[in-house]
Amino acid sequence: MHLYSLAGDEQIKLWTMSHSELKPLATFDSSSDAVLTLAVRDNTVFAGHQGGVIRVWDLDTFTCVRDLRPHSVSRPCAAG
Repeated sequence: MHLYSLAGDEQIKLWTMSHSELKPLATFDSSSDAVLTLAVRDNTVFAGHQGGVIRVWDLDTFTCVRDLRPHSVSRPCAAG
């Protein structure tokens, strides 16, 4: 079982539950505004940010694969 945590620090943390303890599995550093909302479907995480951007993360590679920006064309994530 997995647990996701998010906060105003621009990070999403993925935890794995083992017996009665949580262990960190991955950290998604968005380098964007604060993460306000999160949705998970299959192997994809959708993170909604304060500035209106939705970042799409691949859970197989733990990388950002797309930025969805309000009122513009979506684009691949910038490296870095």
